[in-house]
Amino acid sequence: MKTESTQCDSNTVSPDGQVPRPAERLSQPTTECGAYALSGRVQALCMVLIAVILVSNLGLDPLRGSEGRWAVIARSMFRTGDLFNPLLGLKPYWDKPLLSYWQILPGAWLFGGVTEFSLRLPSVLWGIVMLVLTYDLARRLIGKETAVVSVGVLATSYGFVLWARHGQVEMTNAATILLCLWYFVRHKGDNGAGWIYGLGAIAGLCANMKGLTAYAVPGFCIAVWAIVRRDISWLPPLRHLVAASVVSILAYLSIPIMSSLACSSVDPFRLARLSHLTSCESAHIRNSVS
Repeated sequence: MKTESTQCDSNTVSPDGQVPRPAERLSQPTTECGAYALSGRVQALCMVLIAVILVSNLGLDPLRGSEGRWAVIARSMFRTGDLFNPLLGLKPYWDKPLLSYWQILPGAWLFGGVTEFSLRLPSVLWGIVMLVLTYDLARRLIGKETAVVSVGVLATSYGFVLWARHGQVEMTNAATILLCLWYFVRHKGDNGAGWIYGLGAIAGLCANMKGLTAYAVPGFCIAVWAIVRRDISWLPPLRHLVAASVVSILAYLSIPIMSSLACSSVDPFRLARLSHLTSCESAHIRNSVS
């Protein structure tokens, strides 16, 4: 009984003694080898190890910088059950979209309140999501070896570890932007135009985490992708683009509209919209409304 063996050398000799041409090598089944060819179990174990590192002593340090603002507003929502009226002290504070506060509440419910740990837990989870998306994007675009290296570089970067253990929305913003790009790469070749509606809805909801960067950054990257590759074959018909834009806008505006209805005021909608202007303009509008 004959057994076939695979080698790491690119010039693998075929059974008839001939060295296959490059085109023939691509068509032959290969087995990945080398230091980066990790099994699925090893990859999962590495991801668990990274998660343990990110969670370790997560609630030990006191609140830093703007963490206190997110903690106070989330605590007010958790205690009162009023999810549509973010209160900083006794005054409404509409500087950030509501989803950035809502993501803290499940951890607060699980751990009995808004603490340093439950405040920072969403950033850890989004950091893990970002690692998974980075791996899958690199694997699809380049290969598994590059995917493993990409995750290793990202997971050991100071900025990544810092913001993945910080109770603000920066890691959430970065991960949701990457989620939009991953969805585009994953589904742009699908049959039909249904994927563009999904992308619009995801971008609209992600924009409720920090703002319009969830539209601007993925849109810019997709445009560069199309220019560099000189490929717009994935572009759906205009009617689907228009309809998907309407779906995205509705997804983006749904939460501010619900908040305005709950508060019987247009101020939440106005301030949520104006929060994407410069901080000076936003502060001026907030002071004039209050």
